Amino acid sequence: ESPLSVKELLARILPDNSQPRCLILPGSEKISTVAIVSGGAPFEAFQAFGKGIDLYITGEPSHSVYHELVENKLNFVAAGHYATEVWGVKAVAARLAREKSIETIFIDIPTGL
Repeated sequence: ESPLSVKELLARILPDNSQPRCLILPGSEKISTVAIVSGGAPFEAFQAFGKGIDLYITGEPSHSVYHELVENKLNFVAAGHYATEVWGVKAVAARLAREKSIETIFIDIPTGL
């Protein structure tokens, strides 16, 4: 698949066109590679430096990572702690349903955080 703009990628991954909590976009305008750590993991972005990653996604931002991200030209999205953690839960539920015929239900109780 061709690279996506940050806006196009966010439209695919954020529920109901919600807005991320924080965007820091010093890197490439077209996104081909993404690293994701759900929940609150802003400092894990440092592990993506120098590895060809265009965008790092996590749940929560930190003021302390800003200058390192800019200096290393790594795009950063904090999409919300809850929002990033539900992707994995939904994927596991879908896999259980598909592979094991186990009925699953996801109860969505967002916190807004």
